[in-house]
Amino acid sequence: MIGEFPNIPRIYTALAEWLACLVIIFPSLTKPIPVKKYGLMLFAGVGQIALQYIAGMLPLFFWVFGMGINILWMYGTVWFLMEKHPKDSLFLTCKAVIIAEFSAAIGWQIYCQFFWVAQKRSGVIEAICMGITFLLIYAFFFVLEKKTSNQGADFRFRNKEIWLAIFTALIIFTISNIGFLLSNTSINIGDSIAIFSIRTFVNLSGICILYLQQIQTNEEYLKRELLAINNMFNSQYEQYVAYKENSDIINRKCHDLKHQIDVIRSESDEEKREMYLAEMELAVNNFNSTVETGHPVLDTILTRKNLYCLDHGITLSCLVDGRLLSYMNVMDICSLFGNALDNAIESVEEIVDKEKRLVNLRVNEKGRFILIRLDNYSQGERNFVDGIPETTKVDKDSHGYGIKSISQVATQYEGTMTLSHDAHWFTLKVLLPKK
Repeated sequence: MIGEFPNIPRIYTALAEWLACLVIIFPSLTKPIPVKKYGLMLFAGVGQIALQYIAGMLPLFFWVFGMGINILWMYGTVWFLMEKHPKDSLFLTCKAVIIAEFSAAIGWQIYCQFFWVAQKRSGVIEAICMGITFLLIYAFFFVLEKKTSNQGADFRFRNKEIWLAIFTALIIFTISNIGFLLSNTSINIGDSIAIFSIRTFVNLSGICILYLQQIQTNEEYLKRELLAINNMFNSQYEQYVAYKENSDIINRKCHDLKHQIDVIRSESDEEKREMYLAEMELAVNNFNSTVETGHPVLDTILTRKNLYCLDHGITLSCLVDGRLLSYMNVMDICSLFGNALDNAIESVEEIVDKEKRLVNLRVNEKGRFILIRLDNYSQGERNFVDGIPETTKVDKDSHGYGIKSISQVATQYEGTMTLSHDAHWFTLKVLLPKK
């Protein structure tokens, strides 16, 4: 008993927690639900009720421990029945906990204010009132969850979003229950009506925050998907342009080769004949400008860069297994390789001796990791400031954004980026966990 209102019976708290889990689970299930899964849902509900009654037998000092066990059971229910990633299940469990707190609090408050008479509790009226309240509340949340869940999408919550949801749920849960903990102390925030009202409104605020966070996360995900699709279309267009340019080069060189072959046949001077053969060899090298890695987007990027290198006397060698990067976002691949190759090509273009204009790109497996290594020849020494090579350009303020972008992509995929300069070779390494 707290003031005028009695505590919420354990059975209703357990049912609220179980129903909150089901409301989170059902909207995401697109396939027909097997009978076995219904049995597991029923088992989860029985287990939730049993844990609540066990927690009620513990001393008040162990109340937090008992609630923790119940929340862990809710997490297990969501994770096992939804078959989601453990991190995604954490976010969804945070929502379920606050929804359960809100539903139990408002249902019991309605019953106590309108149907309960002191010392005269009616189990039938109590059950009917709580049943109708739960039915209306969870029907509303079921519809809301249907609209906000990403069915059939490869959607994953990021770490920062999960931690934000955990802290939000923890703060909301603490504030909503602080009135019960302080009811028998000198710091009293009011009678039971005030305590239940505060709990209801605080939980409602928490639900709004978590759903707004999920909606914002969904919108960011859709924006990333749209950007990825646009980048894919742009990549396909660039691939078309690259092949067209390559085709133009081939047609032009074939036309030139016809004349060169005629000249070689009639040329008696061995030195001139060698010169003509060297020109033919260069033309043949231009035929091989297309780079194939097994990843269409990466093929397009490397082919365009290779065409540029051939036109500017730069030797770009690639030993790349693009299939290892199939899990990466298109935009991230463009950012990583585009910035890295631009920096390397820009550096070797300053070298007068064309034989030293060398750029080597390697992408391969190293144990459980993917190693992306880019080496380019570099004259002179390079000074590093905060891990970034110091620029020789006049506009120093706009320097370093390409390297920072590469570092951000590496961090996003739980990898690392390192830069080094040794014996006239500048090396960029990106180490990513293999997926």
